[in-house]
Amino acid sequence: MSTDLVSGDINATFSAMDETCTETLEMQMDTKCTDDGYEEGNIIVVIEEICEAMMDFATTKNVELIFGSCTDSLVMSYDRKKIEMIMLNLLSIAIKYNIENGMVKIDISVSGEKLVIVITDASTEISEDKKRLVIEKFEKAMVSGKLEFERKDTGLSQVKSMVGRHGGKVQLYCKVDTGAEFVFEIKM
Repeated sequence: MSTDLVSGDINATFSAMDETCTETLEMQMDTKCTDDGYEEGNIIVVIEEICEAMMDFATTKNVELIFGSCTDSLVMSYDRKKIEMIMLNLLSIAIKYNIENGMVKIDISVSGEKLVIVITDASTEISEDKKRLVIEKFEKAMVSGKLEFERKDTGLSQVKSMVGRHGGKVQLYCKVDTGAEFVFEIKM
């Protein structure tokens, strides 16, 4: 395979990701967000499409994406743009801060009247005193006395807000030597 072809593919991937990130940030900065964007549809298909769209980015970071769902179809009312922004934000963070040759696992299940999405990664462990700050103040962890994750990923505050607009909540769990787990649930 030609080096130019590989380089072109990577450049195209990064260009598309840059455009997606720019659009996402522009939407996040829109202070006039309303719930008018709700639609009835199969949310599982939308989440799976987002995961597939992140495959190239994951591959460039040597991270495997694994998608799993308890059902192939779940028709419900949701704001597609907000769900896309939530997933893009959490997946990009899970990929970006993962270990080399790591993995990101996306599991979808239903619990009562809630859709539960769990994103597990193999990132550097987040200390107990910093977990709250991940969502509240956009920080990740102090590793070797050096902040590894600062306000660059300010979308975490927006994730919390958008999940809340869907009548849900987002939580972070850390597992020693295995990484982090974002869990968010939304009302069906």
